[in-house]
Amino acid sequence: MSYNKYASTLRPICCGVPQGSILGPLLFLLYINDMSYCCKYLQFILFADDTNLFYSNPDLWQLMQIVNDELDLLSDWFKANRLSLNVKKTNYMMFGYKKVVGQCPITNSNFSIKIDHVNITEVEYTKFLGVIIDKKLTWQRHVTHISNKIAKSLYVLNRLKYKLPSYALCSLYYSLIYPHLVYCIILWGCAAKSLLNELLILQKRAVRILNKCPYLSHSNPLFRKCNILKVYDLYVYSCAYLVYKFKHNYLPLICNTLFSLNIRPSNDITHRLRLTNEFNIPFARTSIRERCITVRGPKIWISLTEDIKNSMSISIFKNKLMKYYVDKY
Repeated sequence: MSYNKYASTLRPICCGVPQGSILGPLLFLLYINDMSYCCKYLQFILFADDTNLFYSNPDLWQLMQIVNDELDLLSDWFKANRLSLNVKKTNYMMFGYKKVVGQCPITNSNFSIKIDHVNITEVEYTKFLGVIIDKKLTWQRHVTHISNKIAKSLYVLNRLKYKLPSYALCSLYYSLIYPHLVYCIILWGCAAKSLLNELLILQKRAVRILNKCPYLSHSNPLFRKCNILKVYDLYVYSCAYLVYKFKHNYLPLICNTLFSLNIRPSNDITHRLRLTNEFNIPFARTSIRERCITVRGPKIWISLTEDIKNSMSISIFKNKLMKYYVDKY
């Protein structure tokens, strides 16, 4: 470290990196990059120092045995790399609507996930990168969380509606409310309409404030005037935008398997020409799978007009898509 003519003394680092250093995050990622190789069955999602492990098995007895064995291997990796795990901040969550047990009956009293012989706490929901995920994937807690955030912002807008012009209020809407709606909406936007209605009601209040209209004014013309999408259409817009970027190779390489194109041979004349290079729609056995972006995305894409799908650039596509949904109001 140097500043002007002064330089700090050099000292060797035997373990870890100085906190706040420029190379600290990169060196830490390199340090834990091989963590996923210590386990055979667990799937890892690494984001800085926040690590998530996933495993699926219809037999709860096997699930408990395998996960506990894998966590023992993970514990050995921590010790070999001189890292410590805060078990109090570690928890697990069981996804699914029902428990399918195998030959050995399991109850809540004898089912336990442990690491270093310490029980890990089971939770009903957790927050991951700002999104609250519940065990049933209903997104109820996340929608409630967003509603509370937006309600506070509406108070600010309401206090300023007679002090600022409409364009300034609109800028505040996109600064205070819109980020909460659009963040990861591709994940939670598939929630039940009864839940999304909570957000739509708040949006209606917002556009009435932006246009300084009475409380019970019809909202559709106001959405169209402000060029603002309702939460339902904002979800569909985001999904279609993701599919467009996938089709034109604008997404990271890790997203290449998100969708699959239905590319047919050029000499195949038995199919309709409009279906050439369209997306395959995976089979969905459950309602949760049907709401997944890999299934919902291609369906939304097929519903678009050819003029929108054939847009030459991202900006043109976004403008046409926005106009397509706003004009319906």
